[in-house]
Amino acid sequence: MDARENFILPLCKFNKPKLILLALFIHLIFSVAVSYFTELYDIKINTNPITFDSIKQEFLFVVIIGPFVETLLCQYFLINLIFSLTRFLFKKESISLAIFLSALIFGLGHQYNYIYMAVTFFTGLLYATFFLIIKYRKQDAITCTAIVHALYNLFVFTMKHL
Repeated sequence: MDARENFILPLCKFNKPKLILLALFIHLIFSVAVSYFTELYDIKINTNPITFDSIKQEFLFVVIIGPFVETLLCQYFLINLIFSLTRFLFKKESISLAIFLSALIFGLGHQYNYIYMAVTFFTGLLYATFFLIIKYRKQDAITCTAIVHALYNLFVFTMKHL
């Protein structure tokens, strides 16, 4: 039995809205736990060096463009590339390697500081797994994953600008 049979396929039974809500719920719970520990130990993790000229520009990049581009690069392109390489080298797709490398690149793409990179690595694990669940359901994994990412970023954006 492999990761696909043990973990991915059982989650495919959920309908798409439930999967989206489940992914958002997991991400929010994880974020609350990280926030709790960073506050408890006075650790600064979100020191984003990117500045925006306006709230509209920030919204456009953080909530719309960023999630879509990151989904294309870190989930769609990278996971499919790893699948192609592992099929060529080992005659079998490596789901675990694809999820790990996708999450690693996702985390490395958020180089605000080392702790934030580690946190986004775990977020990348969630997004890569979600992407594969939707992919194996033969649905639009790019759009669904980008929506989950965008909804989470919308929540963070909203909390920042309250």
